[in-house]
Amino acid sequence: MPAGPKRPMPRQCPRCAGPLYPGYDDDLSCLFCGEYLFANLPERPAAPAPPPAQPGPRKRGRPRKNPAAA
Repeated sequence: MPAGPKRPMPRQCPRCAGPLYPGYDDDLSCLFCGEYLFANLPERPAAPAPPPAQPGPRKRGRPRKNPAAA
């Protein structure tokens, strides 16, 4: 996988200007607010998952008070 040019890593947090702590895989996290900065951003954002499909028609009527006891 060809790696593109690395962008310079900031020295201060972009949100609160606090100190950054190096973590795993050259990622940084802010000690004050918890902002997390990734060293290697994904190429494109992940696609949202489709909504779950209903297994069948909805049951009609009033639900039981305690279905586990039945």
